[in-house]
Amino acid sequence: MARKRPSEAVPAPPNLEFRAPGDDAWYEVRLAVEEDVEGDAALRVMYCNFSGAFDELYPADRFASPRELQEFAGRFRPTSAQLQDEECGMVVEGTEFCAAHTFGDRDVRFYDAVVESVRRSKHRSVNGEAICNCTFVVLWKHGPIAGERTPINVQDACIMEKKWPQNPTLDHFLDIARSRFNGNDKTSKQAIDPERSPLKPTLGENNYHAFWIDNLEKDLSPITMNDFIYEQTSLSSQIEISYSVLPVMSCSGMVLLRTEKEAKKLLDFLLDPAHIVVSSRGRPWFVRDDWCQKFEGAMPRYEVKRSNRVQQDSSKLKLAYKGTKEYERAKELQGLRHEFHNHLECIYRRLESEERKLLTGRG
Repeated sequence: MARKRPSEAVPAPPNLEFRAPGDDAWYEVRLAVEEDVEGDAALRVMYCNFSGAFDELYPADRFASPRELQEFAGRFRPTSAQLQDEECGMVVEGTEFCAAHTFGDRDVRFYDAVVESVRRSKHRSVNGEAICNCTFVVLWKHGPIAGERTPINVQDACIMEKKWPQNPTLDHFLDIARSRFNGNDKTSKQAIDPERSPLKPTLGENNYHAFWIDNLEKDLSPITMNDFIYEQTSLSSQIEISYSVLPVMSCSGMVLLRTEKEAKKLLDFLLDPAHIVVSSRGRPWFVRDDWCQKFEGAMPRYEVKRSNRVQQDSSKLKLAYKGTKEYERAKELQGLRHEFHNHLECIYRRLESEERKLLTGRG
């Protein structure tokens, strides 16, 4: 059935970029929610500076599961800002960009990349303005050039915004699509709560999975950790931070996930040899594949509210990529943590043995 734009629908301002499924590149877009005569909703993604022939329509009923909807929502983020010449000093090893890559003569597309090295050059002056001549060698993270290294300049780099985009049109559509999994298909005109997370987890299954992450910063909040995991994997999780009675400089966290598949996805991300999760101070997360356990019973229901302040706090966590000095330092620190846990396990085994002797009177 042909769809029409409701007369009251006004496209949102172009404050969004969208990672297109076709070529995996980022494009600036406008959005509009459309309805047909039966009230079925769809999201129209309109690519800025392209004709309407390139518009894409995503019906709310096309998503087979909440997970599929989450993955779709993860394709949106606030528009990246062009790096300015005077801002090149902020670029260091490990900085992440949305960067331009030119295919052929004029086909420019944007993909995410991480800086592996910086080649500083003296700025030149043109009409009294400083022009950056520095070069950044980046490793491309996705798209047809994923895994390749390319030198870029300041004019090719944009600063990514990883926080959830403040876009009522997108939030409204996600509310409509999510409501279908709750048995309510006729909520296309429901009110929008801008402070509510657009992707609340739907919990309450008969079991859940948990695993432990060690060597966290003591000032790391569960919400910051939750936001970072969601930004990187599109997984909704529950976080519990625990502190040791021992005089240690770090703490541990337990991550709860609904299914074994989700737990495996997060574990694969954390154990990926291509990167290491580190704090802004360089402290690496430490996790082992045997630190996972299945629990019976319903996982507690929760709701995470992502305020602007919390989203900004997510910068306390980042990825150190293989081949960078930051990665090598994190790898060495992880090695120390591994030795520590091996030593600790030996002490625990000895403690259990001695306690058993005393409790059974065999000492």
